[in-house]
Amino acid sequence: MATEQNVSFQFEGLWVVAVDDDTTILEIIKQMGFKCHYRVATFSDAPDALNYVLENKDRIDVILVDVHLPNMDGYEFLKHINKEIDIPVIIMSVDGSTSAVRKAITHGACDYWTKPFSENQFKIMWKHVAMKAWNERSYKKKIF
Repeated sequence: MATEQNVSFQFEGLWVVAVDDDTTILEIIKQMGFKCHYRVATFSDAPDALNYVLENKDRIDVILVDVHLPNMDGYEFLKHINKEIDIPVIIMSVDGSTSAVRKAITHGACDYWTKPFSENQFKIMWKHVAMKAWNERSYKKKIF
């Protein structure tokens, strides 16, 4: 049986897009991505990030987006993503209340991270990509 470390190795090179108006958080995400051998594109402007995601949708594996952004909140961003493409989106916020988590999941987020999040959460972010791939394979098997 594969260990978590061995399984995560095969997701080296994961393509992550991070959206937050806090440049310190974006720098932390870049550093964590470097340690995990993930490719990370960071944006402080949600509309710019949305355009980037839509132009590169076939390359992006997972998106991290803060819920409180100046030009477009995380829920509106999530709505656009879910309408256009099927990429796992993780909502980030300092608000760890049950209602905030519920709202994010209801809007289609695959996970909710309370800031500051741990390096371990970032390391195992690939599980959302793996779950999406597994669900797609299971769905195709049911159809055919």
